[in-house]
Amino acid sequence: MTAPLEEWHDLAVGLAAWATEVIANGRPDPATSETKVNAGDWVTSFDREVEQHVRAELRRLLPGHRVVGEEYGADADAGDAAVTWYLDPIDGTTNFVHGVPWVAFSLAACDERGVAVGVVADVYRGEIFSAVRGGGARLDGRPVRCA
Repeated sequence: MTAPLEEWHDLAVGLAAWATEVIANGRPDPATSETKVNAGDWVTSFDREVEQHVRAELRRLLPGHRVVGEEYGADADAGDAAVTWYLDPIDGTTNFVHGVPWVAFSLAACDERGVAVGVVADVYRGEIFSAVRGGGARLDGRPVRCA
């Protein structure tokens, strides 16, 4: 692994841990949650809070990078950034709104070679799966191996 990828990985894992805490302790009210494109496409204040925080941290720590998120789309001012982060703050918002404990946080960084870092946090199991190009996959920081 190269140093920048390790740093991006650690940042993504830290953001996933923060998001997991916020989401797991959140209880959206279906009456105040909204739908976007159709009746099955929900968005909550938690989706927005998590995306705003992650965007702010990525901008602060990696100012030349671009962010594309589910709730707020692509950064308008990132121009031709060499690295783009893709974010789904709550993957499974419909489940979240209805109290079904199958919800994830997803974040990935892509560069000219493809996916460089990826993180998926299973919110209610408290597990964080991560991978970094050239460094393998991990579950809660421990290497994952095929049987």
